[in-house]
Amino acid sequence: KDVQICIDTHTVLERLLQISRAILPDSIFCVQERGAKEMADVLHRNTVYLPLAADKGMFMPVSTKRPIGVSFVGGIDDKRQEILSFVQKELANRDISMVYGELDHQNMKYLYGMSKFVLNMANSDDINMRVWESLIAGAKLLQPATASVAKDILKNQENVVYWKTPCDIIDIVRANALSATTGITQNE
Repeated sequence: KDVQICIDTHTVLERLLQISRAILPDSIFCVQERGAKEMADVLHRNTVYLPLAADKGMFMPVSTKRPIGVSFVGGIDDKRQEILSFVQKELANRDISMVYGELDHQNMKYLYGMSKFVLNMANSDDINMRVWESLIAGAKLLQPATASVAKDILKNQENVVYWKTPCDIIDIVRANALSATTGITQNE
């Protein structure tokens, strides 16, 4: 059987639809729930939502002291830049470090392993790799409160904290800044 796995349906849906029409797979797996629904509606084929995951062995905590307060790895558009600049400035005023930008996978895993918090700003209302990577690295995940899909899947996760505004991010991080081991979990 032919299978198609679709990633980033929120940004390249039309291209993925073209590929599906060309290869006619028996099954289509989409890592974004909305994308799975849209592809099923258009193609009338067996299309399944299959959330992403991450390799536990790749994201061991690097430091028990967690010297970096907040990190974000990903592309930076204008909206993200505005939030990141604000948060970085406010945290710097409180002597809390923040690192953000695009990194290769090797450096990202070390950054997450040294971070108390990993900030998530998904491009859509979906679970992205940052969710699983941060949790496996033992960091607390700062997840947008608007991400309803994430809330359903992550509702019992103690290492997930929800934010509505950039000011919430500051308050959450500041409240946890006294603990040198915030978010540390043991990877066995």
